[in-house]
Amino acid sequence: MITIKTRRLDRITVVRASYSQAAEQAALNALGIVKDFAKNGDLKTITKKHATSFVKSYPGEKEGTGISFDFFSIKGRLAVAISFNPYKLSDDDWADFLGMLEVVFENGPSEVWSNFKLSRLEVAMDVKVPFQELVCVVPKITVVDPQYWTKGTLYLGHRYGARSYCIYDKRKQLAEKKVVDLGHDLTRVEVTLRGTGKTLGQFSTLCKPFGDLVVVRKSSVIGLQKKSPTSIELSMLVKGVLAGGIAQNIYLDMDSYSRKLLLKRLKSVALNLNGTFDDWNGWVERQVQMLETRFLGASVQLAAPN
Repeated sequence: MITIKTRRLDRITVVRASYSQAAEQAALNALGIVKDFAKNGDLKTITKKHATSFVKSYPGEKEGTGISFDFFSIKGRLAVAISFNPYKLSDDDWADFLGMLEVVFENGPSEVWSNFKLSRLEVAMDVKVPFQELVCVVPKITVVDPQYWTKGTLYLGHRYGARSYCIYDKRKQLAEKKVVDLGHDLTRVEVTLRGTGKTLGQFSTLCKPFGDLVVVRKSSVIGLQKKSPTSIELSMLVKGVLAGGIAQNIYLDMDSYSRKLLLKRLKSVALNLNGTFDDWNGWVERQVQMLETRFLGASVQLAAPN
């Protein structure tokens, strides 16, 4: 049995491109204000190859976090992106962040809520299972990065694709970076959605964020194979994962018919990452309400930089 510890809305990036002169002028005005914040020390400037970022760190609710304003070009016109991690920001952090939005944009946070599009959205699921005990397979994903596999991280999907996954040993990460031992195993299953074309207010229309990702305990796969000893697909998978192989690579080495048979068998014992329809709708509704309260209920004002 796999115990789900929590599901959370992780990093969010919203973008507005300039498709008219008026929109580009608004972006230029925003850039000027953000530069003034940077001159006053409220933001730190980071120059990148294709963008200029203005970032600020916050103590966060339970751990450090931050927000960023990124300015870059799309088809020769200035675009602006805003990134933040909603569940990590404390009330004071939110007040400061929303106060900045009030100054940077003519209509403040409501402008970001209504006019910016979700460019990147991360949804994370924590499960109380050791990283090496999980078998992860997803159809239509052919890109597998094995570089960090032995260190406790698995990347599935193209880094700029519409949907990609990162599965990693959260207990190990916390022990190494924060010198904290949870006292129990914890693996994070994280999906990144890109280019949704939705605004923050339309987030609730996104269904099945984890797509068709199948996550199964290794012991359950072995149990399936014992019940169906004539299954070539299960035998190949069990043999491969016990030898330290990556399940997705083993799956990709099969022909299309064998892949379908394998997925059908695995789904019978897989973790339901997306939850039931009602479960997902209830969770996402709470996330949208939280964000709506922040962006449309904001009354905090921050003085414009001198």
